[in-house]
Amino acid sequence: MRAVSSYMVAIRSLLCIYPCTILISAAAIGFSFFDRSGFAVHRIFARGWARSVLRIADIRVSVRGLDILSEHTGPFVVVMNHQSQLDIPLVVFALPLQLRFVGKIELSRIPIFGRAVRRMGHFLIDRKDHAVATAAFADAGALMVRTGVSVVVAPEGTRSPDGKLLPFKKGAFVLAIQAGLPVLPITVRGTRDAMPKSGYTSWGGAAELVIDKPVSTVGMTYDDRDRLLEETRAIIERNLP
Repeated sequence: MRAVSSYMVAIRSLLCIYPCTILISAAAIGFSFFDRSGFAVHRIFARGWARSVLRIADIRVSVRGLDILSEHTGPFVVVMNHQSQLDIPLVVFALPLQLRFVGKIELSRIPIFGRAVRRMGHFLIDRKDHAVATAAFADAGALMVRTGVSVVVAPEGTRSPDGKLLPFKKGAFVLAIQAGLPVLPITVRGTRDAMPKSGYTSWGGAAELVIDKPVSTVGMTYDDRDRLLEETRAIIERNLP
């Protein structure tokens, strides 16, 4: 049986997260016209949104492996598992990098938020249209090389209902090889308990982000994409409970 405080958190998250997201998205859209690089928008609005959502959702955040980022220079193709709607704010809040996400095209249909996502330079792909998805990944690679931003991909393509890893799609690994950039495996833990796939409210709790050493793509070719995928998947899987 959940404590009364958990129900209070659930009600608060249900009532406040969406309005908070819309308000910050609207502000980010306006500011984006004065910040063509998107760097300030990410630093001020994306991280501010992430911090606000996690606070409303009563998520206690811990990060393991943060020192790795001081030992390895990016940009990275950041590969993460996906368990909950809280994963994205957790990653934005916890990773001190300029991040752009590859997400599903359905996000563009969310009023105001969808426009903000595009204005902030994220990549929304139609997973049913291979040619468009391939072009989006190529654009992401060019942006990384040109500006030094890191691109985040959840290769499962959707949230896992039980926390176990779903099959990985190959796009992130082809991107890393073709751009000649390392893969940074990160593992999200605890968010599914706070907000399961089927839910829209947070029950609060602890969430952890585990950062592992980057996997180099030096010397790899397109034919190595499966090997890179399996190596990255194994790293993430061993961090899961």
